[in-house]
Amino acid sequence: MYTTDELFDDEGWCAFHDVVIETSGCSLSPKELRIVFEALPRHIRDIAHSWSLSDTVFRDSAYTYLKEKGLPAYSNVS
Repeated sequence: MYTTDELFDDEGWCAFHDVVIETSGCSLSPKELRIVFEALPRHIRDIAHSWSLSDTVFRDSAYTYLKEKGLPAYSNVS
């Protein structure tokens, strides 16, 4: 299992960054990506905690969710 800190400490966040760009057109900082990650449903975050942010199942699930719901409205990202 990876902690959230571990997920964002390595280069794995780059794969999640690509998902966010593909779904929103926005290029976000690692700090902003972490806000988006924390807004994902627990079952999607759990995949990343088990396998990493670059895992295909996580990326596909995050892509589908973000494509349908968009970026979190309460954050500074849009």
